[in-house]
Amino acid sequence: MGRRERVSRGEGRVRLGSGADDMEVLAVRIGIDMLAVQSPHHGARGIGRYSGNLVSTLLERDDNHEYVLYIHEGLPLDRVPTGTRAEIRVVTPRWALGETMAPCMDRLARTNPDGLDALVILSPFEKWASYAPPSRPDNGLRMIAIVYDLIPFLFQNEMALDKDLMRHYHVLETITQYDGLLAISEATRADCLSVLRLAPDRIVNISAASDSRFFVPDRSPESAKVGNALAGLGIMKPFLLNVGGLDARKNTWKLIEAFASLPARLRETHQLVLTFMSNAWAVTYMEEHIKECGVEGSVVLTGEVSDSILRMLYQRCELFTLPSLYEGFGLPLLEAMHCGAAVVGGNNSSQIEVVGEAGLLAEACDANDIAAKLAMVLDDQALKQRLRRLAPERAKAFHWGRTAGLALEVIGGEGSRGGPKGRVRFDRGHLRKPTIAFFSPLPPRKSGVADYSAFLLEELRKEYRIDIFHDAGYVPEPALARDEYMSCDSRLFDRVAAAKDYHAIVYQMGNSRYHSYMYPIMLRHKGLITLHDFCLAGFYQHYGHSRGLGRGLIADELREWHPEDREAIDEALRGWSQNGDEIARDCARNGWFLNRRLLDAAQLMVVHSPWCEEQVKRGSPAFTEKVAVIPQGVQPRRTTAAERLAIRERYSLAKDALVVASFGFVHPDKMSPQALDAFAEIVRKNSSAVFVFVGEEADGGEVRRHASALGLNQNVRFLGRQPAEGFAAMMAVTDVGVNLRLPPTNGETSAALLNLLAAGIPTVVTDVATFSDYPDAVVQKVRWETEGQEGLLRAMRGLAEDAGARESLGKAAWAYVDALHEWSRVGKVYVEAIERCREEIASTGPTISRKYKDMLIRSSSTERRARSASGH
Repeated sequence: MGRRERVSRGEGRVRLGSGADDMEVLAVRIGIDMLAVQSPHHGARGIGRYSGNLVSTLLERDDNHEYVLYIHEGLPLDRVPTGTRAEIRVVTPRWALGETMAPCMDRLARTNPDGLDALVILSPFEKWASYAPPSRPDNGLRMIAIVYDLIPFLFQNEMALDKDLMRHYHVLETITQYDGLLAISEATRADCLSVLRLAPDRIVNISAASDSRFFVPDRSPESAKVGNALAGLGIMKPFLLNVGGLDARKNTWKLIEAFASLPARLRETHQLVLTFMSNAWAVTYMEEHIKECGVEGSVVLTGEVSDSILRMLYQRCELFTLPSLYEGFGLPLLEAMHCGAAVVGGNNSSQIEVVGEAGLLAEACDANDIAAKLAMVLDDQALKQRLRRLAPERAKAFHWGRTAGLALEVIGGEGSRGGPKGRVRFDRGHLRKPTIAFFSPLPPRKSGVADYSAFLLEELRKEYRIDIFHDAGYVPEPALARDEYMSCDSRLFDRVAAAKDYHAIVYQMGNSRYHSYMYPIMLRHKGLITLHDFCLAGFYQHYGHSRGLGRGLIADELREWHPEDREAIDEALRGWSQNGDEIARDCARNGWFLNRRLLDAAQLMVVHSPWCEEQVKRGSPAFTEKVAVIPQGVQPRRTTAAERLAIRERYSLAKDALVVASFGFVHPDKMSPQALDAFAEIVRKNSSAVFVFVGEEADGGEVRRHASALGLNQNVRFLGRQPAEGFAAMMAVTDVGVNLRLPPTNGETSAALLNLLAAGIPTVVTDVATFSDYPDAVVQKVRWETEGQEGLLRAMRGLAEDAGARESLGKAAWAYVDALHEWSRVGKVYVEAIERCREEIASTGPTISRKYKDMLIRSSSTERRARSASGH
């Protein structure tokens, strides 16, 4: 190949070679915003290191592209790469006029003073000097941004208002209009496709790499210098290394628990070394947890260390472990692999693609599984050596040359200058759709109602434009995914509703605190209310306590709506302890469902079960005409034998092991201890059987302790809350589902149960409330009040021991769900219900509940008394 001729700006093309083999390539003038490398927040961390390495590699390539590096005044320059083809420009806002970085960057893109073909934003979520990535201009400049992860959206803080979240949300709105997005892993790309609903060609995985010239294996005999360095850190034994952090996502707490549950011979001969930056308060907190786990003296907290010390730790550790709950890429895993460490990562997100077959993956939510994987490596020298040998070879697949090449394919592409693909804000057909207001918790809120509502929105959007009104402190994932949803803070509803003639208002009501924000609005503005829990005692307890009313609110509600039971209510109030579950059960047992105020306020009340409709007829006959039964929606699924086998391998489940599983929150009210008692009898005959709990633990460890007391530690696994794909995957490999409720229930319609049936899983349920509505041929029912533990054992053992019965029941379950609960059918019925509400509003006008004003007066009076008593 002949010499490449340098292209001066504006010529655009360069000819390579001569004669018939000549070919032309497009030379591009590329601008790169270097804030990521200079950033006081990320410059010295993963994003800064990634960005610096990527730009350095781009500048080293012999491809005739030209570069303009935009540096930021007042920030460090020592990490900014240099090159002969790189021009430097200083970006300076008009500080004297009060200008910040956001308008400055917009002006740069809009005016394009350096004649760029493309502008690359290395870190769009920076916040230095009110930075924001520039909006996509109309001047033909290609706009490209790197997306490292969607952590701010997938792991939103549910307990506190995140002031930065709305800013992150606007950044996403901006960059999804860019010509191309670069993801650092296939997992991040998949998250973007799922959450943002981008067209597949709009985002490309360019992967990542680490400095393979610095992070290298070193198995030379340990020198005195190395020994002294290790001793100086407090490392006196063979050690396991973790470079995680205090962020709950890094799962350090669970790793400590896993280390504590290793066999004594391994704990006594090894140390766990935790290497990351932490403040004094955090160190104290972690030391308390270490002490509680009984491994005080065996866990070393090094604090942050230099790169050279970190490399030595990678090289000398017995194994490196990062069982994170989520990683955008997992750079420490790759660095450790370059250094020849045996690695144990988390079985999720990008860790799967980074580790591949060169390490082990543990279920990050399961301390027992983490411990099992750690013990496998520590106990098996042949396995350890094999992983050490494979790790550097695997790591070679991730190199900066490949990443830079993939990035340039997108940066220099010609396909998108006419505008971003696949993102249509409005069209004439869309504009003709009527608009509804929609209130519900939505993902990433950890709520079954949230997951349900996300699916419902997908059906309703076929007929309506939708304004989503959400609680303060988070942004719903559906609003990120689709421009056609308008996302609004619910506190603005009265103002927005006054300006819009909503076709209807749709509310999704459940028993958790997530519904508190919509409650006053439901009472002021009539609409369609879907009641996901028939008894709302739990909600009223949350709502009353959050407003300083204690039990005053629930007492007033009971006395007002059940005057015929006044004496029994007063007696119950005197006898109630502080146990909220006890109060909820007592209300359900007495038929005090605490839903009459909403029945009164609703234009139409939707329930999922005939059992709920029957309770209204019995206890609140005046509201019967307001109630409609709409089956809960779900999408029936089929899984092939090959897919099931692959899933079992991923979760370390034996091919032929009987898997019994319970899905959703782990709580004693779901009769998990009783299910384990029955399972213990199954294990006596089938020692390989496994009981898996998939869901967040909400019982203070009671079920774990019960499993331990039964001697089932090796047969019971707790996988924690799983993402949607993990949830569905575990259902697909379940042999027997268990979905029980201790009578009386809240009249909830279990989404977990419906999903089991939609996957064709034979399932054991208690014959109570809404569960009783399922035909006997579809679920295996246990009549707990009459059959008790013996009946539960009989039902579970019958399915466990009879494969034919499992197959028959599973097929019947799938066919039933397909006929009655498939989402497209359910969506059409919902539309009919919304149109019914619209007709009634058109004929009578929007009205406020007759008792709403009285309730406001009474609540305000109770709240004033509570504040007065507390001294406020």
